Amino acid sequence: MSLRTESGAVTERRDAMDRLIRQLDGLVEVEWGDAPGRYRLCRLEGVDARTEITESSWVDGSGHLRVELRLTEDDPVEFAYQPTILAVGTDPVRPELGTAPSAPRFVFPGPFSGLTIEYLGGSGFELAVLEFGEVESGEYLEVDCGTDVSPYVVVGDANAREVDWSVWDGGSFFSLDPGDRPSVRASEPGVMYYRQAWR
Repeated sequence: MSLRTESGAVTERRDAMDRLIRQLDGLVEVEWGDAPGRYRLCRLEGVDARTEITESSWVDGSGHLRVELRLTEDDPVEFAYQPTILAVGTDPVRPELGTAPSAPRFVFPGPFSGLTIEYLGGSGFELAVLEFGEVESGEYLEVDCGTDVSPYVVVGDANAREVDWSVWDGGSFFSLDPGDRPSVRASEPGVMYYRQAWR
């Protein structure tokens, strides 16, 4: 499975977008809105391992956002329960991450393995690729595409209210090799996250 996101010129931070992608037994719902309480809904049926989904929308006339979800037969992601919710939100995971309100955010509940995430910049060129080995039951993986520099990747414990920060010096990029899975501890507040290196 690969996930591609492309963010166009959303010029004002006050532009609010809320989209929700739900994968439920072959049915995908895409919701987004330019203000609280306003949204449009699109249903895409017949989704299987060979389906490619592209959904586009304009936001307040100031920017264009494209979300493309590609499900490939060669590298399937199997979810252990339904419904599986892939959430795209406006708020950063924590204010410290510094993401813009218009940044797309995708949440993948575990368990799953073999997830590949490809992030495209506003001009359409590839910025980063992350291959993630495994996320266990009760955990989730979160991708916060906050800028055209690099996406944020979060691994958290869905059963804990908060998890602690991973070790990161705040200034350098690094890669997460396939198969690596950081441990999640709920002893301290914060969120465990990674920034993907340039490819």
